[in-house]
Amino acid sequence: MLSLASNFKKYKKFVQLVNKKLIRLSYRFGQKQSLRWWYIYGNSRSGTSYITRLIGNQSKLSISDWGLGYILNDSFDKVQGIDRDRLLKDIANNILDHANLSLGNELDLVLKQAHATYPDYRLLVKMFGEPERKIFCFREPSGFMASSKKKFPDQTIENLQDRYLRDFQVYERVKGDIIEYNKSLTIDDYLRFLQPLKFDNKSIEKFFYKGKSNPEDATQEMWLAYRRFKEVHKDNLYTS
Repeated sequence: MLSLASNFKKYKKFVQLVNKKLIRLSYRFGQKQSLRWWYIYGNSRSGTSYITRLIGNQSKLSISDWGLGYILNDSFDKVQGIDRDRLLKDIANNILDHANLSLGNELDLVLKQAHATYPDYRLLVKMFGEPERKIFCFREPSGFMASSKKKFPDQTIENLQDRYLRDFQVYERVKGDIIEYNKSLTIDDYLRFLQPLKFDNKSIEKFFYKGKSNPEDATQEMWLAYRRFKEVHKDNLYTS
């Protein structure tokens, strides 16, 4: 039994490496001008990591919050004296080289960037082509503030509040399907939302809602933005 388990583990690793190499080579030599990829963005602490792991099981490669916004931003277009398209290609190859491996085959890549900006997204599209699907995750303000204060103690309250509001502004340019992280969500909701991806029920990670409320740090502006967002974009918002 130990030998079978060991051999399967080696086989799994081999398949992962082959998948990664094939994606990398086809992309590098122009056989594949774009990837089959999904883009996850929105509020941090709103289930972005969980949904990325689910999709990652159906994808060959996955990336989660690498801080790419530090290099993929408005300043990129100000770089002079070099071939910027070549630099983007080099960055794209570097990303594919170091992406996390999986055994999935329905997608080439799932890439998550909580608190993304439009310049991030624009440059990713320039590298990998338009994503097949864009998913925006969010949650109500008091839950966001409670969870974010705990997760990011080095951030000021004002900075977290600004990030929350900015995420909704980014959506107006990037767009996509919307799912709200809340207590009523179940694993079945996620699986329906992620169709047409097909999942093996035996290997699905269980879903547990996490979070408390911190209403004293949620401003009126945040609540107004939250309610307006849900009303304006109700046609793109998942409902169970």
